[in-house]
Amino acid sequence: MKALYHLLVCFGLLTGLTTCKDRDNDSDSAEPLAVIETAIPNGLIPGSALTLKGRNFLTVTSVKLANTTIPASDFIRTAPDELSFKVPMGTTAGKICVVNQNGQGEWKDMALITSGVLTADNVGVNVGSLVQGYYSDACSPQWFMYCLNGSCLIYRRHTRTVPVGAPAGATCEKYYSVEQISGSSYEVYPNEKVTLKFELKKNSQEYTGMVIMVMNGTTFLGNMVKKASGGSIIGYSVADGQTLKLCNPYPNPPSGFYGQPAQLCAEFKPCTNCQ
Repeated sequence: MKALYHLLVCFGLLTGLTTCKDRDNDSDSAEPLAVIETAIPNGLIPGSALTLKGRNFLTVTSVKLANTTIPASDFIRTAPDELSFKVPMGTTAGKICVVNQNGQGEWKDMALITSGVLTADNVGVNVGSLVQGYYSDACSPQWFMYCLNGSCLIYRRHTRTVPVGAPAGATCEKYYSVEQISGSSYEVYPNEKVTLKFELKKNSQEYTGMVIMVMNGTTFLGNMVKKASGGSIIGYSVADGQTLKLCNPYPNPPSGFYGQPAQLCAEFKPCTNCQ
């Protein structure tokens, strides 16, 4: 009889209920709605990254902004209750909310960041070549440089041509790798201080401007700054929001210089005033 009574209750025939819970467990085991607790940075920078932290993010299906929706396939997952993504260009100031399998969470007020180190006005997009100079050895590999607290960070790219007289089929070394992150391709440049990952535009060798930086095990997400604003790279730690800035010493090395980047650092001291 108890089983029959329970069955009738489940169909709403005795009490008018339209849902059924286990008779021995009155709690709802489904994950509740997602709640945004922290945004890094605390505002929207169209073209750059935004990290959200909160509760009940495990089954998040999308993030809604004022005039667009970011699907889960575009998230960069750094922790179970943490996700990052690039804010689309054209995003307007407004609200943001997270949608999980149980529905849409509450809206959080957000605004465009118009002051600070990285803003909606100086973020760089559609970036061309990273090359700043060439080594003066047989393979003439390309290189580029950034400065961190006055010290030179040198990144090798790849070779332009195979040396004359090299054996048939010979190739020169490539100094970067390509990594797939959230459906996008990133060129990865290792360095003992800061490893850089530049997002590539789809079906192109140009860059979107978005950069992932890894220093001492901490991940920073950010963007390249427009060359008119200095051409630096600025990112925010997904752990605590701290800012990391890599300064671009010049748009190009001194005219006619094709030596070793270390020689450039020693002779011209490009990072002395690049903070």
